[in-house]
Amino acid sequence: RESHGRNPPPLLLAPHVYMVLVLVAPPYSRRRNLPLSLPLLLLLHRVGRGRFSLLLCFLFFFFLFPCFSLLLRFFLCFFFFFFFFFFFKYVVVFFEFRDASDKMHLQPSILAG
Repeated sequence: RESHGRNPPPLLLAPHVYMVLVLVAPPYSRRRNLPLSLPLLLLLHRVGRGRFSLLLCFLFFFFLFPCFSLLLRFFLCFFFFFFFFFFFKYVVVFFEFRDASDKMHLQPSILAG
């Protein structure tokens, strides 16, 4: 019961993994390699944390678009990398702070009840 309190499941620590899965699923399902891509993404998440994890996702995207030219692949990966970095640096941190402040407001009522 207490196992998820201090140490949440690793995927919950990295919401960008879910976004990568959404972006990866269509091309991989066309190639019928989706079961192969899921463990690979889990491995990328387990190996990397924070910026390093985003860098691994960047490299994953670089090899994900073989149908495009090399230059276009580079710009696509560059865009995804910075989108993930800035989105989760500012937006997700804001929501985590808001959730933490909500829990602090609820704490006295929980203790009183």
